[in-house]
Amino acid sequence: MVSSGVSPGDYEWVAIGPSEPRHPSPLNKLGQSPLPPVDRGLKLSSTFLKQNTSSVDSFSTDHVELYGYDNSLDYLTDASYNNGSTTTSWSYDAAGNRNDVTAVDNLNRATTIGGVSRTYDILGNTLTKGSSTSYTWDELNRMSSSATSSATWAYTYRADGMRVKKYHTSGDYMLYAYDGQMPIEEFTYHGIWPY
Repeated sequence: MVSSGVSPGDYEWVAIGPSEPRHPSPLNKLGQSPLPPVDRGLKLSSTFLKQNTSSVDSFSTDHVELYGYDNSLDYLTDASYNNGSTTTSWSYDAAGNRNDVTAVDNLNRATTIGGVSRTYDILGNTLTKGSSTSYTWDELNRMSSSATSSATWAYTYRADGMRVKKYHTSGDYMLYAYDGQMPIEEFTYHGIWPY
């Protein structure tokens, strides 16, 4: 019998997924992990396309966002926006609360994050963020609009609850394409109806 210094039933830490977070994996009698690494499905990046002005069927990359997670609980720890020109980071306490939360209500909802106040409806949906951002929700708990001091967006959903359109008061809008429940494309149009 080959001795690996690990008893059956012990655990080793194995890397899984592109960001290589670590989770326990049962060992076989030889101390080898019987299962291959598994991708846990964490979203590591988003690529946003923009419509080329020459054709409604032509798109190019607008910007890329990158996301980072902690290695033990998969909490989002950083996000890099606009091709890395802006990065936001978060840390968490032992209970899993963000460290930048300075006030919570009696339902443990953050009422102040990074100095910006928030309010919620009875179901926990965010109603306001600061003094210039507000949100409305439909009877199925889907966001129906969002507004800032300079813009308002309205949202349309298909019967299964997946968002299909995001419409801006300027006439710009985004259409979302799915393969079943899996989002596959997001199209941005600037006042041009493609069909």
